[in-house]
Amino acid sequence: MRRKGCLAKTAYFGLALVTVAGLLLAAYAFLIEPYRLQVTELELPFLDLPDGMEGLRIVQISDTHIRTIGDYERRVLARLHELQPDMIVLTGDLVENASAYSIWSERVAAMGEFLAGLPNPRYGIWVARGNADLTRYGGHNDLWVREVQSRGANLLINEAVRLEVGGGEVYILGTDFATLPPDFAADWRTVYMKGNVALAAGPSNGNSFTHYVAEGWPQAEGANGYEFSGRLQFTDRDDGIGVLVGSRFPWGEDVFYRVRRYQDAPAWDFAPRGAEFVSGSANSGIQPEPNRWYRFRVRWERVGDHVQFQARFWPDGEAEPASWPIDCLARESHPDSQARGGAIGFWAVGPGWKYFDDLEMWPLDAMPSSGEAWYREDFEGYRYYENVPQWLDYGANEGNLAKALQDVPRDAFSILLAHSPSSIIEAGAAQIDLVLSGHTHGGQIKLPIIGPIYAPTDYVRKYNEGLFRYRDSWLYVNRGIGTRALPVRFLCPPEITVITLRRE
Repeated sequence: MRRKGCLAKTAYFGLALVTVAGLLLAAYAFLIEPYRLQVTELELPFLDLPDGMEGLRIVQISDTHIRTIGDYERRVLARLHELQPDMIVLTGDLVENASAYSIWSERVAAMGEFLAGLPNPRYGIWVARGNADLTRYGGHNDLWVREVQSRGANLLINEAVRLEVGGGEVYILGTDFATLPPDFAADWRTVYMKGNVALAAGPSNGNSFTHYVAEGWPQAEGANGYEFSGRLQFTDRDDGIGVLVGSRFPWGEDVFYRVRRYQDAPAWDFAPRGAEFVSGSANSGIQPEPNRWYRFRVRWERVGDHVQFQARFWPDGEAEPASWPIDCLARESHPDSQARGGAIGFWAVGPGWKYFDDLEMWPLDAMPSSGEAWYREDFEGYRYYENVPQWLDYGANEGNLAKALQDVPRDAFSILLAHSPSSIIEAGAAQIDLVLSGHTHGGQIKLPIIGPIYAPTDYVRKYNEGLFRYRDSWLYVNRGIGTRALPVRFLCPPEITVITLRRE
């Protein structure tokens, strides 16, 4: 009996030790390591480093997931000032995502306060968007972009900027990265239908957008007006389908002028985003039928501080009407001082398929009689279910490195800010010199021998954290400043990275 009692006491004592150890580890993971900021310094050699860039100090931070500004965030800012960077890059997930607009706006304001507290390096602050920065809500995205731009940071949305550094030149690129719920947004692809090829969007539970944004597109620096025409069809009465003009996509703010029909409003109706109806006729009273082609013509023109919007639809094969059933004035809710935008596009939602074809775009001072169309496309040159490169999807909001590279010389020294390290495959093929990423948090929780228990990337084990070489490209994956979901880290402290460029 005495021996059994001793064994029981030993077991209870062992259990107590395990419990205490577990509580201590949990306390460490929740209360200490998430704030145990580390600075990683490394020097990277490059054969083709331009003259004048020797010794350039790039400071990378990532995945701040800001909810509010507290002692920890202020300590991060103080440390960044001590490092005296030549350039600061933020590789996505600046803010912790929130569906409620009130919570989102508070977090975005805190993010702006953090950006305002950064050092002012001589070669600027550069930002790429991560999945936490991009939401399914257009108003959320508008607010985020305006806050970043108002704080003097350089936001890169699938684009590149040439920068002179010490007499040499470097191209800074940034690509988007978003992860939205499955089936939320449709992929826009070409399909065959009765001997015809059309651009199509399949079923989706949420808003699916696509915009025409091509190299050399005349609208890239602003436009005063044009007409956009084509034909469209939808297959289900519950479908939403629409035509967009005057969009500021892809420069960040979700502003456009749209005419659409959907389940609750079956007639063609004026429905802008980021703009207010002022006067005129906004509803056509014309209800299209599913499984029938319709022609459309939309006219968009800037008139002082307003936009004149006109639209008409008619069954394919019938004579085009002379009147504009939709004819109204609108005004932007947040005018863009740079006057960028004016893109054409389409919108789709619902259980059926939506098709678009025979597209034309004309400047108002060169209508069809002159033969000088800005854009013509019937999609006949594309294969089945092909992604048309000039049409950029928004909703899934996938990164577009090819677009970012379109004005970058092949032999130029280049640095890519890409939130997910999975971008290294495409970046390596494009011979980008340096890729800076985050997203993984280094796993956030790591176990001895086992390693990270979770990291949200296709290349979780190989490109989880730290420095890698892929083909002729360097990749650095930053562990991040903040945390996602639970405020916990274990064997994976937060990190600031200081990269010094050297000539090999």
